[in-house]
Amino acid sequence: MSLCLRTLTVFALFIFPLLVRAQTDGMKDSLVQINGIVVSADSSRPMPLVSVSVVGTRRGTLTNENGLFGIVVLIGNELEFSSVGYKSKRFTVTSSFKGSQHDIVQYLEVDTTYLAPTVIKAYPSRRQFERDFVNAPVNTQAQDVAKENLNPDMLQALQASTPKSASEMTGATLRSNAEKYHLTGQVPPMKVLDVVTWIKFIKSLKH
Repeated sequence: MSLCLRTLTVFALFIFPLLVRAQTDGMKDSLVQINGIVVSADSSRPMPLVSVSVVGTRRGTLTNENGLFGIVVLIGNELEFSSVGYKSKRFTVTSSFKGSQHDIVQYLEVDTTYLAPTVIKAYPSRRQFERDFVNAPVNTQAQDVAKENLNPDMLQALQASTPKSASEMTGATLRSNAEKYHLTGQVPPMKVLDVVTWIKFIKSLKH
């Protein structure tokens, strides 16, 4: 066995496992379990469905109906809390968070958005409104496209070619089973309101 091959064998048997273990232990020491609650800054109420994401990655989670969340991150990661109508907040996991887990409380402030003013004016009279409505310009090309999209033959063809959704398939199966098996082992119900049945019944009495 050559010297080079012996060196590779010793590395594979002894040194490589030690390096892997050291790297794994280092990774374990840098992992932190962050548990917390997100609340509104103005009312201190828990906020459900707040997005909690690790900045720069595709990892994240959502708060539950009580505003609680939990996520495993690395020391140095930055968490971003965002929700519609609120200002986003970021939180950095520093080296002071070393340990198995830590609890935090994150407040989110309401984000005020100012829209441009809109002035709504009424028509002076119903006659003027009718005049302007009738004389309003119509895009004939868009009108032709709308008529084509609402063509009954085309709609029927689309309906026939479009596969049913899972809910539609479930409903059709349940209805089919109900019609097929609901009278199994039972006496068929009397058709009290069926005119044909009454005619047959009266004719049988006459005979």
